[in-house]
Amino acid sequence: GAGHRWLCSPSGLTTGLNRVREQMLGVLPRIERLEVVERFPDPDKPDRETQLAAQGGDRAAFGELCERHYRLAFQSAWRRVGNRADAEDVAQDALVRMGQGLKALRDPLLFRGWLMRIVINAVTDLHRTRLWLNEAVSLVLASALGLLGVSAPERM
Repeated sequence: GAGHRWLCSPSGLTTGLNRVREQMLGVLPRIERLEVVERFPDPDKPDRETQLAAQGGDRAAFGELCERHYRLAFQSAWRRVGNRADAEDVAQDALVRMGQGLKALRDPLLFRGWLMRIVINAVTDLHRTRLWLNEAVSLVLASALGLLGVSAPERM
């Protein structure tokens, strides 16, 4: 409003930027080679290149992806299953599934999240399998005890 004072007026800012541009134009012709340095390097950039190579069938690139992401898959699995042996099984299963579905992944930027979803699905499958096996074993034991004339203990 009327009482507001600009620290730098828009026209003053434009004049300042024009002055900087003119100074840079005077300097640039003297620079023989201008190297672009990424201010915030992209940590997933090597993965994108490796992923594209692996999608193209490069086995070494696929192996490199597995080596890079095994620890992440293992740690994520461990947090969900609670023991080392199951976490190792889940991580290995997730990496196999990654290899099977890698060609279907269209956007390299989504790789990490996609892999984590695979890990979570592998954990879910492990729990389903265990639940199914527990139920199957319970039924078999109940049948066997019934054949022997022994009553099955009550479930808690």
